[in-house]
Amino acid sequence: MCVVLDSNVWFSLYCGDLHLKVLQLGDRVCSVDYVVRKELVSGPNGEVLKEDGLRVEEVSGEGVEKAYAWRAAWPQLSMGDVFSLALAWERGWRLATRDDLLERLAKSEDVAVLCVVGVMRMMAEAGILTEDDIRNFKRGMYVDKGRYDKRKLRDVDRLVRDKSQ
Repeated sequence: MCVVLDSNVWFSLYCGDLHLKVLQLGDRVCSVDYVVRKELVSGPNGEVLKEDGLRVEEVSGEGVEKAYAWRAAWPQLSMGDVFSLALAWERGWRLATRDDLLERLAKSEDVAVLCVVGVMRMMAEAGILTEDDIRNFKRGMYVDKGRYDKRKLRDVDRLVRDKSQ
């Protein structure tokens, strides 16, 4: 099952210098084409991510209609947010987000939600996350005043340490 990464998660991964490393998860992570074209070009360049293997998917049919309806009902959500949710909803995939409102909307639509640390857990389970990566993530999030679940990150850190022994 794929996890759709919204722009907030990309930003967090970029702050922690994990935006290229997450691509090692292959087809287990993707992004909606709107986010890659419109939102990632200002941070971790969308074209570079695509060249390095980012799976980019499009929303179609009823998903597009849902995205516009959600945007009209919740104008504080970005177009990237609602299209990321629409892709996850349309395909029966999970959504990774740091946005509380988007998380509530996703849950109301029966879309499973992960936080950025959940994505990092996937990376740890796959053996591609190191203790240095976790330290860099913490440092990057501190500098950029980003938030994350510290308890869950401690669990991921333990998982990484256990795998390295």
